[in-house]
Amino acid sequence: MKVRKGAKKGALMKEHAFLECALVDAAFANDPDLVGQVGALLDENIRSQALLYGSMFKGFPEEEFKSLMGQHVGAFVKETGCRMNKQTLAADDCLKSLMGNSVSLAALTAEWF
Repeated sequence: MKVRKGAKKGALMKEHAFLECALVDAAFANDPDLVGQVGALLDENIRSQALLYGSMFKGFPEEEFKSLMGQHVGAFVKETGCRMNKQTLAADDCLKSLMGNSVSLAALTAEWF
């Protein structure tokens, strides 16, 4: 996979933030199909970010970044679905996973950015 034409570090992170907001909007609309579509776009964004950072920073851990970001987004999407379906205990488990993952993700980003 190649870095998307015109991809820039700030633009991809802005897109990521926009998509997270779109995910929240899909949840408020109670639209599980849209939640899944936004989740897929977030996954694509993660792959693009990993490729871009790998091309920008020698030795950047692309696979670790993709894995951590994928876990982060996956837990967020799953928690959203659980809350939409009133599955409070499952949503709480997702939130715990998300919090633990956030610590690892923060450590990686602090090291590289």
